[in-house]
Amino acid sequence: MLGCSFGALVGLQLAHDHPGRLHTLIAHEPAAPALLPEEERARAVAALAGMQDTFHRDGWRAALHGVMAATGIAAHQDREPGAGPQSFGPEREADFTTFLAHDLTTVRRSTFGPGQADALAAGPARVVPAIGAATDPTVYSYRCAEVLAGRLGTDLARLPGGHNGNLTHPRAFAAGLHELLTAALREG
Repeated sequence: MLGCSFGALVGLQLAHDHPGRLHTLIAHEPAAPALLPEEERARAVAALAGMQDTFHRDGWRAALHGVMAATGIAAHQDREPGAGPQSFGPEREADFTTFLAHDLTTVRRSTFGPGQADALAAGPARVVPAIGAATDPTVYSYRCAEVLAGRLGTDLARLPGGHNGNLTHPRAFAAGLHELLTAALREG
């Protein structure tokens, strides 16, 4: 399974709550602030709450600036040839509205922390913490991946692009993902 950001948090919770359901989880920049040390966690949760406040006050487009800042997504990102810019048009309103109104609440309230990560280290699923090669290491989701790797006793995998490398570098990201999954199958 590949989980990116919020999807990685969902995958981690699934692997923890239902051991044996997943063989391999690639957890790309998991949005799991409870993994972080208290001070970092408080900053991340406050930033997420601020995004939601902006959303409720000024709408989804205004809140995107906070989302981009929190995840290290630049307005003008490097892209592989042929990858077009992301759409932020009206067709994306429902997705971003759901994310800002509901998914961010789940991320803020998530309790997936060090104890759950330690349990995964001893469990049957292979969890591969991953980061975008272009992601700023101070971004909270990068730090979550870094802390997760430390708890699991494994290295961070690097995939092309940043937090949204699957969109800015789709072919290279897919090739990197294929390598990670192939390695996981070879290792059993």
